[in-house]
Amino acid sequence: HGKWRDENGRKDFSVKSRSQLKAIFVRHSESTGNAADLVKGTSEYPLDAKGKRESQAIGPRIARFKPTVVITSPLSRAKEPAKQIAKAAGVKLKVDRGLLPQDFGTLEGTPRKTGEPKIRRLAMRTPDKKMPGGESTTAWDGKASRAMRRVKRIVSNGGRPAVVTHSRNLRELSHHLFGGKFKDPTRGGPEPSGFVTWSGKKKLVIHKGAAKS
Repeated sequence: HGKWRDENGRKDFSVKSRSQLKAIFVRHSESTGNAADLVKGTSEYPLDAKGKRESQAIGPRIARFKPTVVITSPLSRAKEPAKQIAKAAGVKLKVDRGLLPQDFGTLEGTPRKTGEPKIRRLAMRTPDKKMPGGESTTAWDGKASRAMRRVKRIVSNGGRPAVVTHSRNLRELSHHLFGGKFKDPTRGGPEPSGFVTWSGKKKLVIHKGAAKS
């Protein structure tokens, strides 16, 4: 089988054939919260101008994977690109609250530079303790794990879901899908409108976003 290629003929995907692909996990498009470099969590931040362009571009790009269903977080920064993917692929769009990021409470809306060290410390050292005004890492992890089990059931039944969610969730894909080690909640994962492909048994590959500034 040949490599998959993008609309300009460049090598785009590392999977060798569509039959190997199980699911696609997409990070939401850029929001005003991303542009301002804020802790976002479950707070609503609309797409900025760049995010709107990314949202339009991601639809046909992910549609080439031939998803059988699109599942999204209810937050608008995820739901808007999810609508574009579902429209381009001609499949149903479903909303799953288990794809929400962790509720960081009063830390949401604060600069990442000051907020993320606090999040990292609480998540890694005291996961059962609630974020100030929010939820504990353990509570969020349970909801996110159940959402990924629902995704895995779709895959086991022959489907190929495209899942639109958040950086917090994508950083823990290995943990939630395969039981891998819990990771730093503030580092890694794809950029806005970037995505992760799951192929083979446990192969996760990060791909760049769909649109430039």
